[in-house]
Amino acid sequence: MGFVLTLQGDQAGAKDCLRQSMEFAIDAGDETRVGNVLESVAYLAYRQGAFTEALIILGTVNEWRDFHAVPRPSSINRDCDEIVQAARVALGQSVLAASLQRGGEMTLEQVAEYALDYLGQANSASS
Repeated sequence: MGFVLTLQGDQAGAKDCLRQSMEFAIDAGDETRVGNVLESVAYLAYRQGAFTEALIILGTVNEWRDFHAVPRPSSINRDCDEIVQAARVALGQSVLAASLQRGGEMTLEQVAEYALDYLGQANSASS
């Protein structure tokens, strides 16, 4: 739902929904769901122009998916490709690579906290 709200331009609704989804997934111990929610948070960050934050989140999820052999659904793959392509144009290849690498060095738990912090900051910035 948070992703749909992002697409509809309801950033406040998306932030709230994604924060609740993240907290639920963490509480349930469902790492796959955490990864999926994180990719939606990355897309929201991208739509808000927060390319570095989006890339850090993607870097972690990419490493987690590779390590656990959890494929990314093709629909999410297209969205992630869109983030990377836009970030490459906005930030340049070196910043893109450094941000993905920084994310790749974080655990899923660490980036989940990072994303929750981002959602809290993004929410208070729009209030």
